[in-house]
Amino acid sequence: MANSVHLEQLRQGAIAWNRWRTEKNETQPDLTEANLWAVNLSGAMLAKVLLSKANLTQTNLTAADLHQTELDCAILVGARLAEADLSQAHLMGASLIGADLTNADLSHANLIGADLTAACLRRVDLSQADLSRANLSQAILIASNLAEANLSYAILYRAELTDAHLYKGNLRHTRLLETQAKGAFLVRTDLQAAILQRADFSWANFTDSNLQHADLQAANLRGANLRRANLSYANLTGANLRGADLSYAYLANAIFDGANLEDTLLEEA
Repeated sequence: MANSVHLEQLRQGAIAWNRWRTEKNETQPDLTEANLWAVNLSGAMLAKVLLSKANLTQTNLTAADLHQTELDCAILVGARLAEADLSQAHLMGASLIGADLTNADLSHANLIGADLTAACLRRVDLSQADLSRANLSQAILIASNLAEANLSYAILYRAELTDAHLYKGNLRHTRLLETQAKGAFLVRTDLQAAILQRADFSWANFTDSNLQHADLQAANLRGANLRRANLSYANLTGANLRGADLSYAYLANAIFDGANLEDTLLEEA
């Protein structure tokens, strides 16, 4: 349960709270299970605060400092977190359905099993974040940074990943059905056994990526760069590979039934 003194201090608003935190900089505030529904905490200094299982539904946390904050199993449905610093924050099992995280910093954050359905993550920094088994269905991740992030077993059904940066990401067994990812950067990304059925990865860069056993049925890979990619045992039935570059790709036992290979480069493949 939340410390009543700490909770009352926070309810006085971000300005008073920040002043108190500056004065009491050695105190770790305990707001566990606190009900902060729709409270305005814009710009609040909440770094390292205990907020596990707190109710932050529709709370305004714009530009708040949540660095290393404990938010495991917290409810942040519809919360406003644009420009917030959530680097190294603990959000395991947290609910962020429909939350606005535009331009937020979530680098190195723990989001294992978190629900980010329909969340806005445009231009978010998720580099080296752990999103394994997270639900990102219909989330907007346009131009987001997911370099070296762990997305294994995550669900990204109909997510928007246009121009996203996924360099060396772990997407093993990730579900990317009908995902929109035009121009995404996936160099050296591990997509082994990932499901990309009917996904749009046109003009994406998969150079040196691992797509072994991946399901790419009816995927749009027009103009994609797949140089030196491992596509062994991949299922590309009905995929659009028009103008794609598969030079030096490893294609052992890959299935291309009904695939469009017009103008596809297959040098040394």
